[in-house]
Amino acid sequence: SLVLLATASVLNVEGDAFALSLNGTSTILSSSLPVPTRTFDAHGQPTYRYSAAGDLTVHVAYSVTDAFVSKQLTVSSARHAHNVTNVTLFAGARLLLDGAAPAESVVARSPAGLRDFALFARWSTTGALITARNPFLTATPHGGGGVTLSYEPMMPVAPAAPFSADRAHIGLHLLTQRKMAPPAQPLDEAEHAAMQRCVRAAIAAPQRASSVKINVGWCENDFQIDISTAAGRAEYKRIIDRAASLGIESILFAPRNSDVSSIGNGTDAWGWEQVLWFGMGERLRMGLWAPGDPLPASLTEMLDYFRLRGVRPVAYVYPILAFLAGTLPGGASPPWVVHGTYSSSDLATKRLGLGPMRSDLASPALQQWLPKTMRRFADQTGAGGFSFDYTYFEQGSPGGRPWRSQYAQWSGWRAILAALQQPKACAGRQCVVDNRQANHAWGPWMWAEGGTYAEPLQSDEQPGSWMFYEADLKTDRLSANRQRETAWSYRVQSFAPAEVVPGFALHQTDRDVSPAQKNVTAGPGCPRGGGTGRCAELSRRRDFDLLGYRYSLLSAVGTGGANLVLNMLPARDEGEFAAFPAEDVAFFRQWLEWADRSRDLVASTRVLPSTSRPAAGSLDGVSLLRQDGSCTGAIFAFSPTATPLNLSLALDASLGCSPPHPSSGVPGLLLLRQIGSSDRSEPAGGWARQLLRAGDALALTVPPTTALALELEPFDGASLVAPLVLGAAAGAAAPAPAPAPAPAPA
Repeated sequence: SLVLLATASVLNVEGDAFALSLNGTSTILSSSLPVPTRTFDAHGQPTYRYSAAGDLTVHVAYSVTDAFVSKQLTVSSARHAHNVTNVTLFAGARLLLDGAAPAESVVARSPAGLRDFALFARWSTTGALITARNPFLTATPHGGGGVTLSYEPMMPVAPAAPFSADRAHIGLHLLTQRKMAPPAQPLDEAEHAAMQRCVRAAIAAPQRASSVKINVGWCENDFQIDISTAAGRAEYKRIIDRAASLGIESILFAPRNSDVSSIGNGTDAWGWEQVLWFGMGERLRMGLWAPGDPLPASLTEMLDYFRLRGVRPVAYVYPILAFLAGTLPGGASPPWVVHGTYSSSDLATKRLGLGPMRSDLASPALQQWLPKTMRRFADQTGAGGFSFDYTYFEQGSPGGRPWRSQYAQWSGWRAILAALQQPKACAGRQCVVDNRQANHAWGPWMWAEGGTYAEPLQSDEQPGSWMFYEADLKTDRLSANRQRETAWSYRVQSFAPAEVVPGFALHQTDRDVSPAQKNVTAGPGCPRGGGTGRCAELSRRRDFDLLGYRYSLLSAVGTGGANLVLNMLPARDEGEFAAFPAEDVAFFRQWLEWADRSRDLVASTRVLPSTSRPAAGSLDGVSLLRQDGSCTGAIFAFSPTATPLNLSLALDASLGCSPPHPSSGVPGLLLLRQIGSSDRSEPAGGWARQLLRAGDALALTVPPTTALALELEPFDGASLVAPLVLGAAAGAAAPAPAPAPAPAPA
């Protein structure tokens, strides 16, 4: 049994057994195997070795990290290949706290329709978490404290190719007796925090010293720009210049380049292959170019300009295209090339798995080739990362290769992404790994182990691809409301820690061609003709939302400040580029720099306990408070509607606030300052609003369609050198004394 300690209680995990199903027919139970041998690693962590019937060996390794006990199974085969069809990580184990079974157990499920995330067992004041690192779990509580945790990998084990099951975790926590507000699952706040802490411990990427700041070029319709022309290169350089002026470090760089690619050569159903891999994607797929081969002069000029301006280009990649298909001797293809399904119009063909040629993400060969190719590409071009889309799971036909399950595809893609999480994988620096196309459904372990952040809006970014819940004339405010709804879902429903939650600011401009461009004729590399939007090179270039962007930027910084995904910039149109006010450049830089300075606060981001999912007519917000109980840090509040909304917030334990002990001599006063607003008439330097103590109720009104940023800091009146005027702008002079009365007449 396992013994976990929390306060004075002891959790025993009795009957810690496992089970394996092979080839869909035979099942191996650890309880029926001979007594295992035990060894210890250099840190004293034990591993048990079981010899199973035939040629199989199972190693079960235990470790203790971050207040969790972890368990991992590794299966190896000496002679034969097998299909691992089911893994039961805990087979009927009993959880007993001081000898007592839990009063109840609840299962947290994926909101995206996959399977289970975790099981939570509850006693009167204590809870236990059981989970494993994938969203395909079946977690089943049984009477008397029993629990079974399993999943169906449908993956191979063979000689020299062991199968490693996903790591399982057990942890203890003290319950708060406060439930998450609907529509969240009815979990205790401590249960939610425990699962989030477990996911945070799994983050593969090294922690960054500053926030990610990336501009998504397609949100400026950069695919309209053809960098084979001098005019196209000059236009794109304005985007790079604007990003540099605002403090943005990366750009998802996906223009056309008629020197090397054409929409007519594309093999994807969306028609974008010509812009992949900085325009080199078609040639890479066809085996006509590989990293290390010469680049066209037009691309080299752009890459040099990125370096000059200190901005890093990020490559757009579709990982399931049929790389190198038919390029091997005799017209053969690499082992990862399969008949896929996506884009096939014949349903019968789809059922047979005889659609277009695609790459199998579960292929071990692809899991080696693709990350290696990406790293070589980054070394040559200076790419700062990769943005992945079109990531469909090509599972093949029934009865095909055993690793074509949905889980196997998911696991294979995670392995590919994890290979980019090395500290210097992208040209000597850390990669930005941007994921799209259903990434929002793949759960917190994918975001932690295989990416920089989750899919920004849980959909395509075009405003026509998602539904708004408040009417508004400003696109950036609509986009911001959607962004906060997305951040809430990741944070609350899917246990995402702040480090992987995206902050999407500004908007994607409309991809549909504007009326003024309806008659633009086709150009090189765009044979579909005018009016498609992709050939309309001037369409919607001037689309920055000057009156709405501040609300959107504060929304992104407040609810997703670790990963700032910044979109339609005032750059492509020369007039808009030149006219962008200096005060707005300063506002932009101020908040990007605030996110960098406040990394500790960003990591502590929580939904305000008095608010719920962002919705029509409702105020929403987040707290970014230090985790020391001091009640200091920041609060962001948002009113998405056309009427003022009131915020009432208790500065108590629900917010993580603890009053100072009377013997400490600390007065415990807190100064609430307003440090930012989307209202352009508010003073840029902020102003003092209230003096409060831990335990007080913070009350304020948020104006219509407004974002407010507030700061709570300790206040010591003895250090004042001038009177503090509450409600006055920073630096405002005290009111002048009234003039002396005139002397009375003689």
